[in-house]
Amino acid sequence: MSTIDLHRVHALTTPQAHAAVNAIATELAQELGIESRWEGDTLHFHRPGAKGTIHVSTNEVHFHVELSMLLHLLKSEIEAQVQRYFNQHFQQH
Repeated sequence: MSTIDLHRVHALTTPQAHAAVNAIATELAQELGIESRWEGDTLHFHRPGAKGTIHVSTNEVHFHVELSMLLHLLKSEIEAQVQRYFNQHFQQH
């Protein structure tokens, strides 16, 4: 298995950060067919070949995903797309 582990500092309120993560999850669902559910401040998501979380804290968001061997071949493309989503939805410091 291969993993992608990204952190982003943000200046959003917790509800704003949750809304931003929801927007990212919607985009991932449309493009990659993921399914997701919230447990507290952590969004759990999965699809065949990938499972992960997006955790929201007061000033940081943490994205972690485990990729199957097949999706490992697309790791750099997936990571670049997630970075674009973070750039769109979270302020950088």
